[in-house]
Amino acid sequence: MPRLGFSKSRNGCLKCKQRRVKCDERRPACSACVRHGVPCSLGGSPAPPGTPTGSVSSGSRRTTGARVGRSSQPSPVSSPGTTTSNATGSPLAASGEDDDHHHHHHQHHHHHHRHHHHHPFSYLSNLLKTPETPGAETWWTSDLELMHHYTAVACKTLPRADTEPRVAAIWQLELPRLAVTHDFLMHQLLAISAVHMSRVYAVPWPPSEDGGTGAPTSSSASTYAIRATQHQNRAIQQLQSALPAITDANCAAVFLTASLLSISEFAALAAPTPGRCRPGIDDLLRVFLLVRGMQGILKSQLEAIVRSPIGHLLHLGSRGSDDSDGASSSSPSPLLDSITEELGRLMDEPSPPGPVPETATGVHEGAASLLRWIEYAQATGGGLAEFRVIMAWGTDLTEGFTGLLRRREGHALRVLDCYGRILEALGSRFWFLEGWGRCVRDDIHKACSW
Repeated sequence: MPRLGFSKSRNGCLKCKQRRVKCDERRPACSACVRHGVPCSLGGSPAPPGTPTGSVSSGSRRTTGARVGRSSQPSPVSSPGTTTSNATGSPLAASGEDDDHHHHHHQHHHHHHRHHHHHPFSYLSNLLKTPETPGAETWWTSDLELMHHYTAVACKTLPRADTEPRVAAIWQLELPRLAVTHDFLMHQLLAISAVHMSRVYAVPWPPSEDGGTGAPTSSSASTYAIRATQHQNRAIQQLQSALPAITDANCAAVFLTASLLSISEFAALAAPTPGRCRPGIDDLLRVFLLVRGMQGILKSQLEAIVRSPIGHLLHLGSRGSDDSDGASSSSPSPLLDSITEELGRLMDEPSPPGPVPETATGVHEGAASLLRWIEYAQATGGGLAEFRVIMAWGTDLTEGFTGLLRRREGHALRVLDCYGRILEALGSRFWFLEGWGRCVRDDIHKACSW
């Protein structure tokens, strides 16, 4: 910053200009050049013997060449009465215009430096490691919102959470604890929370009493749906990396991730509306493929998962036992009894003339598998026998039967329609199954003539 009372020197010597000090313009040599013992462009004599020619003050060394000098060579000394120029021959070096330009640049630099230096928190800038991503400051608050929603709301909507306290504790407490050390599980937890919020907040909340909105800061259902997709994509990518090396230490986290992923796949197409896709037969087959993969994980690490803190998820007990927290005392399911009778009639029907042997075999395998799972679910008791059938049958399907479904073979579709009846009944109990049964059955009826 220029000193108070400073007045510009238009005719000062070159050395004073380089040092940015006021020249008193004395001739034949100004006082500053005499004091430093250097030649003066105003016509002074050479420096006294023993004085280093061109010696300048420390302040001059810092600025000369960095801000002022256009050449690293010293300026020539002119004789009295001659015009002095810089190394490039430009007369601006000895004119006030060049001095004005550098003086204003010098003022701006010092003003900026003083402002930055005296900022009370400028030292915090040194702690920044990488540039901020635009909008990144909002991601962590969004994820905290999803975590809060999961632990406060969404976890209570998962299977058996409302009937078995020990299972509820796994969903609400143990799963988030494991997610802290397994990123793929954390992303899937946030994904299931986001897809649930996209359903809960599809319609904005009513205004509050003070006139404001009661909806959260990002209440758009599409916003949560996008967040669900983002987190699930990351979960799948990281789960794929973990699958080749499943150990006792991570098998519980992998199993929970696969379980939530199955629920999330159902939820993605649940409750179809005019603006959303309707789930069909092929969508259901994709979910079956996923749950078969989950079953493979369960078989390979069954003992380790049972010993883990989430082992109670695999404990089904038997009807009337005390091992399932009182949830297994419900009566047999009339729906499952009805479907058992229908499947029995289907399997007893004579084969049509000239059937392809593989077709008859595949249909029989699919029907027999569904019967086995219905009997097992009813034997283990509980109010979720239908849900166990829904999640388990897909793990037991043969390639022959699923091939018949892809080709829309009539008898195979009759077996699938029995499954669709169970799926439709559960749509009113589980938000992630809503609409599935009706849509799949509509797809079946369009493909069949019966």
